[in-house]
Amino acid sequence: MRMQEEICLRRKVERSNVSINKKIVIILQPFHGIHERAFLLHMDKQIQELYGIFRSFPKVCTDSRKVEEGSLFFALKGPNFDGNKYVQNALSQGAAVAIIDDNDYSIEGKTFLVPDVLEALQELSKYHRAQLKIPIIGITGSNGKTTSKELINCVLSTGYKVAATQGNLNNHIGVPISILSINDTHDIGIIEMGANGHGEIKFLCEMAQPTHGLITSIGKAHLQGFGDLDGVIQEKTALYRSIASNHGIIIYNADSIYLPKHLPENTLNVAYNNHGCHSFELGIISTFPSINGTCKRGLLEVALSSGMYGDYNVSNISSSLTIGALFDIPLEKGVYAINDYKPKNNRSELREFQGAEIYLDAYNANPSSVALIVDQFAKSVGYKILVLGDMLEVGDQEDEEHHEILNKIDPEGFEEVLLFGSLYAKHNKAFSSFRFFTEFENLKSYFDSLNLEGKGVLLKGSRGMRLERLIT
Repeated sequence: MRMQEEICLRRKVERSNVSINKKIVIILQPFHGIHERAFLLHMDKQIQELYGIFRSFPKVCTDSRKVEEGSLFFALKGPNFDGNKYVQNALSQGAAVAIIDDNDYSIEGKTFLVPDVLEALQELSKYHRAQLKIPIIGITGSNGKTTSKELINCVLSTGYKVAATQGNLNNHIGVPISILSINDTHDIGIIEMGANGHGEIKFLCEMAQPTHGLITSIGKAHLQGFGDLDGVIQEKTALYRSIASNHGIIIYNADSIYLPKHLPENTLNVAYNNHGCHSFELGIISTFPSINGTCKRGLLEVALSSGMYGDYNVSNISSSLTIGALFDIPLEKGVYAINDYKPKNNRSELREFQGAEIYLDAYNANPSSVALIVDQFAKSVGYKILVLGDMLEVGDQEDEEHHEILNKIDPEGFEEVLLFGSLYAKHNKAFSSFRFFTEFENLKSYFDSLNLEGKGVLLKGSRGMRLERLIT
């Protein structure tokens, strides 16, 4: 189907009311026949009753230390904590009602007892989603999903009231909280979805019921949970299958070698790439030290001057403008919003430190994202220092993947190559021209001894390596 036809058809897509699965899967004892049906009806009634409380107190909190006045406190359990024990503290902090699953902590008029707090939170979000009559954009991917979410939020917010996932609340707890943050004043919702293992995206989609879907990229991420790249592809494309079941719209990167071949049949598919999409052209002049270029639509030309860097962020910009076009955001408004966006939280940040340009991308790292940014940084001009931290959650392939990254680095392209962590250190004998550190104090001491004036420094590593400590 031609792109123009797809865009015309999207306005004719009927948004059917999404039905929800009201069954809470809790095994208390075997049920048979009428007893099982009675149990499920009871759970259905309980979620409706809880929803009534939520409508009166629509702020949701799971941390007793961060309770807001008039909020609902969900007493979640974890391997090393029991939220039920903090109910009294949450109530004293101003919580209106605490949702508990241990009757020993019941307080008349102040607590609501359920069989399982986490499942109650998830089922409540499903019920709430079913009441919403607005588009929900679901976002997942191996790399770039949080940055894309922020950019799309910026672009759409120029014309709509948007509710978007805060921070990285993108898992089985964060997604229901994000859904419950959407209220009657919002026009559009954006839900980011992350996954570490099989079946998680499908589960999150069952809660969010997205009408629009974007997979930012497919790469070697969380291989410990997915096993291999095929496992990643199967997991991420669950979003596409969910969109198809909802008769929604898929926004996809036509340059991806994986995504186009996994588009479901009979869906509305809108393509974009690093050069734009059907409604605009993207002309990139440079990507380091920042992304600059132009956006054109007919005779209109708008200057792009982003605070981000790297070729991999060009596709994030293109996808956000494409989604903006789907929702009739004028091109100039979308580009201006992107120009104003400032990366944060150790993602694609550009900082200054001791006279150096610091490219801080230390929130996460996997073989695909590291290979991309190292390649781009190597092609940039000037004196460069490369600092990489271990890539975590790579699984059985961790030795091979760390060796492969080191093998891609041309020592002639950098003044210094510093590697931090035990996984990189395993290969120190094979790469004697690089400097390896297993203790952060030693890395910090050496880094502080360098003359950084006028140089570019890339910091890239997994969150657990906390490379931002080098510049704080």
